[in-house]
Amino acid sequence: MRHLHLLACSALLLAGCQPADDVPADGGFYGPPIQATYIIEFGEVAVGEEAIRQAAIRAGKQAVLLSPPEVEPPFFSDVEQVVRIEPREELQVHFAFRPTAPGRFEQEIELRTNGASQAYRLQGVAVAQEPVCEPAPRTDHFPDVRPRVDVLLLVDDHASMEPFREQLVAEARALPPWLDEAGIDWQLAVTTSSSDAGCAGGSLLGDPPILAGGADASDRLEAVVGAPGCDGNGNGLASAAAAVAAAGDAFRRPEAGLALLVVASRDDNSPGEVVAYARSLEMGRQVGTTSLVRALAVVGGEGGHCEGTEPGSRYGEAVSFLGGSRRSLCDEAWGLADFFAPGATFGMPLTYPLERLPIDLDEDGVLDDADGEIEVRIDGAVVASRNEEAWRVWDYDADRNAVVFYPHFVPAPGQGIEIAYEAHCD
Repeated sequence: MRHLHLLACSALLLAGCQPADDVPADGGFYGPPIQATYIIEFGEVAVGEEAIRQAAIRAGKQAVLLSPPEVEPPFFSDVEQVVRIEPREELQVHFAFRPTAPGRFEQEIELRTNGASQAYRLQGVAVAQEPVCEPAPRTDHFPDVRPRVDVLLLVDDHASMEPFREQLVAEARALPPWLDEAGIDWQLAVTTSSSDAGCAGGSLLGDPPILAGGADASDRLEAVVGAPGCDGNGNGLASAAAAVAAAGDAFRRPEAGLALLVVASRDDNSPGEVVAYARSLEMGRQVGTTSLVRALAVVGGEGGHCEGTEPGSRYGEAVSFLGGSRRSLCDEAWGLADFFAPGATFGMPLTYPLERLPIDLDEDGVLDDADGEIEVRIDGAVVASRNEEAWRVWDYDADRNAVVFYPHFVPAPGQGIEIAYEAHCD
């Protein structure tokens, strides 16, 4: 606790006292009471701290008895009982100001000796104490981490899809419960392959247009994919890219992967290059997932072996660019749900933001586990920032104040992550 010492005058001694402005500064050494009021100023003192001032009382040829002054908090005196001052000796009377709340405080007191008295005014201002913040160990918890996947189902709206409508409905209905069972944090939306002739391609269909669970999710999905087609232009990739862009952040969530599921009896007829549409789908992504966009194309097979369908070459090209798989529309089972395998890391977040700023303990400009600055644990086991082959496993991103895993060492779904560090004050 801070102590501020200042030698104040003794009114009874009259040595350099500061009288109050509103009373005359006359008086005697002993004898009749002195009428001046002397100010003892403590100035500004932080709440919880202490300032001390003192006054000197000296006896003359005879000993005097000093009575304890009547002082109330936040002011205090060290004279708590009658004190005898021997002839020619001096006593230092200490006054303390110990505020417990902000504000301005004043108090009138008297010092009395053998019938003589002197008035003092104690005054000080208490100010709020600046918060004291010491760096402290901290651990941020990310329990039961799950993949986040936004699913876009692109359905061809041509009449040639009618022979496959029943299977489409069955496989679509299986998606919501399967995604739940796989432990995926999912959203699902549907768009159609055409944007002309009254078709709704380029926008998300249904009410609500984005499904995110619920007991009726399969029924709502069936109501959309089970509707008759509209025989539009079949610009599937263009429609998918436009729908994602139009939905914006409402559909494309941060830290979520995008899964494009295409079910089409015709090939894509979009006017642009396939790569351009694929890159457009990636433009809507949020960096920080293991695989940003994946595609499954259920289309006609090469060589015309799937009757009533087109080969779907452009959709296959999109799959090759984005990553994923291609299956035949004429297969007995398309496996839309199987595309989301339990335990797969697709959509697993790589970025884990810290709640406080870690301290660079060795002040080398780099925060890592080499100097004990950051410790990463997965399911309680410490994970070094580099593995035995010196490959980077995770790193600290100062711009995002986050620990970022590298895609080839992403945590598995359901694991718990803990990040321990020495935290700066807020």
